[in-house]
Amino acid sequence: MKTPTTPLKFTTLYGPLYIAVLAANAHSYHDTERGNVTDLRPSLRVASSSAFEAEPARADHWTIRRRPYGVHWEIFHEDRTALGGDRWHRTAPYRGGFRADHGGPVETQTKTFDLMWEETVRALDTFDAQNEGWRDLSVHLLHQQRADAAFVKEHNAYREAEKYLAEGQAHEKESNAVYATLPEAIAQLIITSEDD
Repeated sequence: MKTPTTPLKFTTLYGPLYIAVLAANAHSYHDTERGNVTDLRPSLRVASSSAFEAEPARADHWTIRRRPYGVHWEIFHEDRTALGGDRWHRTAPYRGGFRADHGGPVETQTKTFDLMWEETVRALDTFDAQNEGWRDLSVHLLHQQRADAAFVKEHNAYREAEKYLAEGQAHEKESNAVYATLPEAIAQLIITSEDD
């Protein structure tokens, strides 16, 4: 899976963890005091494999109690510690999360899941401390994505406008050619916008 930035490799207790910066996640919600709000949440992709897949059979995998595990999460940073929450929040892409050697997900209510999440958070905290500007890079990537999408729409709209202009000019040419052949008495029957 491609990432927009070069992944950095971290060594954990269980194996390698690759971390790449993603475009920030725009989260919209209604706040009773501020009204409709959109927060930009800096985002990362983490995986035990440099290919960013949760595949325990790969050479890059985590080993816990001699069993291989795969890791693949999309993480966003939103510091909720003042409210008794966490700093790091995870979402699993398709066939992502923590994966056991049989390919199925590691259940969230297990000790193995807790160990894997604790080690992931430890690596994320190290990444955060060592890469001060990563949040701004994540926001930059979001704005760049949106700018690129807007420019594509503008280009497509321009191409569509050119198509309609050419179509209109072709019909106008045909219209003028037919009009030139009309008898004058018939041509005078046409109501122009000035006659309205």
